[in-house]
Amino acid sequence: MIVAGAVAGTIALGVGLGLWASGDDSGPAGSAQQPSGSRTGDASGSGGVSAKPSPTRSYALSKAPSTIPAVRSHTAARGPGWRPARGERVVVGDADLADEGRLIAGELGLAYGGEQDDVPVDPTTPQARRAAVAALDVVPGRVVGVARDRDNGKWEIAVVQDGREYEVELSHPELLLLRLDYTTD
Repeated sequence: MIVAGAVAGTIALGVGLGLWASGDDSGPAGSAQQPSGSRTGDASGSGGVSAKPSPTRSYALSKAPSTIPAVRSHTAARGPGWRPARGERVVVGDADLADEGRLIAGELGLAYGGEQDDVPVDPTTPQARRAAVAALDVVPGRVVGVARDRDNGKWEIAVVQDGREYEVELSHPELLLLRLDYTTD
C-alpha cells in the first residue's frame, strides 16, 4: 500500500513538473490571450461575437549547451533554435584540426572547407598600414582586420562602414583591387 502511494505520488509530481516546465507566465502553453476589454466582431460586423483565437506556437525555454565548449555565454530564449545557413562551410585554422573539422561539418550537415588560408597580420606594420589605406580608398570606414592569404600573399582587409562589413582584397605588392565582398544581414 505504501509502495503504491509512493509510485502514484512520483507520477503525479512528474506530470505536474512537466506541465509547469512546458508552460509560460502568460497562460497555458499554446494559448492566445486577448485583453479583457476588447471584442472582435464576426464577419457581419455585429460586434458581440468573438472569434476563436488561432493557436500560437510555443517553444520551451532554451538551456545552455553542454557539448560545445566554445560557447562563452548563454541567454535563455524561446524559439526554434539555431540552424546552420545553407551554403556555409566549416573551416579550421590549423591542419591538426582537420579531422575535427570534417566531423563537425558532417554533424551539422555542412561542407568541409579545409584549412583557413588567411593569416592575421599586425595592422601597425608599415606594409599593413599601406594596405589598409588602399582599402579605405575603396571603402571608407573603419579597419577591423588585416590578413594575408597564405597561398598567394594577397591582402585581405576587413572594413566596417555603416554597420556593414566589407572585405577588400588587394594584390601584393601593387595593392590593386582584386575583389570586394560584403556581408548582408
